[in-house]
Amino acid sequence: LTLLRAGQSYRDASSNQMLQTAKLVGQSVSNELRATVHIVDHHLPIHGVAMPSSETLFDGQFASVTIKTGDVSNRSDQRLALASKAAETGKVEISNIFFPTGELSKPKVAIAAPRAKTNVGTDVSTFVVEPKNLVHTLIHEDAFSRTQLLAVTDGNGRILARSREAEKFIGTLAPDWKTLKAFNQPSGAFEARTIEGPMVMFAFHEIPGTPGWVAVVGEPLSAFNARWRRPIEVMLIGSSATLIAAF
Repeated sequence: LTLLRAGQSYRDASSNQMLQTAKLVGQSVSNELRATVHIVDHHLPIHGVAMPSSETLFDGQFASVTIKTGDVSNRSDQRLALASKAAETGKVEISNIFFPTGELSKPKVAIAAPRAKTNVGTDVSTFVVEPKNLVHTLIHEDAFSRTQLLAVTDGNGRILARSREAEKFIGTLAPDWKTLKAFNQPSGAFEARTIEGPMVMFAFHEIPGTPGWVAVVGEPLSAFNARWRRPIEVMLIGSSATLIAAF
């Protein structure tokens, strides 16, 4: 009974460790977004004049647009639709992944920051960029556990960043997204089967200030179980050795 309780305690500790990693990834992404939003909000000139260094600094597209009061003609353009939303809410808005010219085009993310209201409407600064040039948190593969996979998804389950093979997976739908959303919680952990078949332990944390972006940590269930069971196995060996010595 004592070993069973100890086992559950070790398992819970391992699960919480994964959850803390997801929270740290989420916090790092939040910091990156705040830095980018600050630049969009404070340093972009008005009236469509982009910063000279914008292309080399972020490899994204800065622009400015005036959203006329009551104008709803911009809804079909993702950038302009986000700018319209920012003008309505009066705060910075961030998009999920979108494909400007269809599914075969490169995935993009947009940021829109309302600036000044005029008698015509609201001036809004926008920034459109590929996810890989916006979220750099997971770019250093060697900094993370070899058994764990870290990722950031948008509010629709599309991958924004990944600790391994990012170029291959950015813009694709994350497996088990529906299972994650079924929790209806800002953070948690669960077991699920991947498309490839093996069972995986997942921990996730929703990133505040985004339209449902989520930091996710995944680890093969076999590796996860081996990690928390190792101390129990050591305890069992120790107990067995003590019993043998007693006789």
